[in-house]
Amino acid sequence: MRLIISMFCLVNIISCTKAQKQTEMSVNKGNSVALVELFTSQGCSSCPPADELLANLIKEYNDNQQVIAISFHVDYWDRLGWKDPFSQRVFTQRQRNYVDKLDLRSAYTPQMVVNGKYEFVGSDKSALQSALKKAQDDFSKVSVKNLMAKESNDAISVSYEIDGKMDEDQVFLCLISPKEVTSIKRGENGGRILTNTNVVLQMSEGLNNSKGTYDFKVPESKKNDLAIIAFISDKNSMAVKAAYMTKLE
Repeated sequence: MRLIISMFCLVNIISCTKAQKQTEMSVNKGNSVALVELFTSQGCSSCPPADELLANLIKEYNDNQQVIAISFHVDYWDRLGWKDPFSQRVFTQRQRNYVDKLDLRSAYTPQMVVNGKYEFVGSDKSALQSALKKAQDDFSKVSVKNLMAKESNDAISVSYEIDGKMDEDQVFLCLISPKEVTSIKRGENGGRILTNTNVVLQMSEGLNNSKGTYDFKVPESKKNDLAIIAFISDKNSMAVKAAYMTKLE
């Protein structure tokens, strides 16, 4: 009888331990966020496969806040036959900042950067999967607590609040177009119809306050519903600590 009771207790202990470990794993997993940044251009013939990989990633993690993917269109391809309508100098500068921080030889397209730390050729699916796996261990003490956006007249007003202590961190806000379809007339992709997803249309400067507001201009060529993405990154290393996405109300 004592043997049976002892075995019963042992089974319970093992079961409880397993349950505790599973709970801890799920909690930890919930604290990790992967921000995937694709640097691309409609003028680059090597970029469409990366654009497609990003689109498939967004579809796979549909509204799952643990993986957020965006595309920055750089402007250094614009002089080579086709001016990308979504390209901006500020996006090129962001990529060049990564060149410095990650000790790279030069900027290139397509390039993906995950959590500001893991970079690779943007069409490399296995490298993306490896980076996402590493990002599961990127835990942070800060998170985006509240993120709301409203459109009125010609402005999109965004309010945000950060949970946790910001040390050398900055908050960036991005106005996103979930899907853009463009008929390319010239350049390396001339004659093709390209689809780009989660295209960054506008981006704020680095905000240092843990709570605040920011206004975007309503794009003149607005065709689709828009979204807002907020992410927190280290001011010095550019490592991304948290990210969150919301749709306009």
